[in-house]
Amino acid sequence: MKSKLGTNVQQLRKIYEPCFVERNSSVNNLNHTTIAAIYHMMFTLTMLKENTVLSFWKYLSYGEKTFGIIVFVNVAIYLAWNVTKWKSTMLKYFIINEDKSNSVWSNLLSAFSHTSLWNLTANVIYLYYPLCKLGFVRAWPISIFPPYMGIEEFFVFYISACTFSSLSRIYIEPKLNISNKKSKYGASGAISAVFGYTALGFPNRKLLTIPIIVEDQLSVDITAFEALLCLFLLIVLIVFVMQFSWINSTSIISGCIFGIFWYKLGSKIIWDNRKYLTKILENNNYIPI
Repeated sequence: MKSKLGTNVQQLRKIYEPCFVERNSSVNNLNHTTIAAIYHMMFTLTMLKENTVLSFWKYLSYGEKTFGIIVFVNVAIYLAWNVTKWKSTMLKYFIINEDKSNSVWSNLLSAFSHTSLWNLTANVIYLYYPLCKLGFVRAWPISIFPPYMGIEEFFVFYISACTFSSLSRIYIEPKLNISNKKSKYGASGAISAVFGYTALGFPNRKLLTIPIIVEDQLSVDITAFEALLCLFLLIVLIVFVMQFSWINSTSIISGCIFGIFWYKLGSKIIWDNRKYLTKILENNNYIPI
């Protein structure tokens, strides 16, 4: 019985061999080893495309795909922090930097940076509920109806929240005399922006279920809006009363404010007018054509 592997090899050979046998004389310097390597590369790409283990990606929802991409980037940067040779590069580009020469990249990339496994795990769980449970990232045409958004708009929103929370750490913390030199990472701000957006967009959707016995009930359901209020109260209690330095209070608050802004105004003013804004930036040479 001919294996599926052999069948795929023969099919690939029938498809691609004429391209090499009848090739132009100007590329006749390809030897048999090079042709074999090209066959191997084409076969590998074909097998990866048909692999049932990897095909699960196309069956995921848009929210789950978005969640997977963000988690992959966060985990990759977390592992990069543990490489000694890359330490200087990570300190230059992946923490909030007040230096004007690197402020753009550092303010953006710091939102994906974690050095603590506990902080990374907490932020991943924190992001899982809005993206995977609420499912506000949808495909067209559902994405054009607020509070839903498409995957392109979400990443614009997420990256903008990254930069906004980082800038708030740089310019607001010194004025409030709550500057925290121990923590220069802005991941909590971007994730809090997602939480703030969903809290207003889906105020009555159940977000968490806490197993507490209250009036003959075994659990209490917490909506997204109630969770947002609890988050603000927790920040006020822990940060300003107990003064825990490892919590990015400014990033969390600014992130929630940006999420509320995007729900109320940002999506209409910025995303719906993105074509006109892009033309304005191109005409002023802010975007290379």
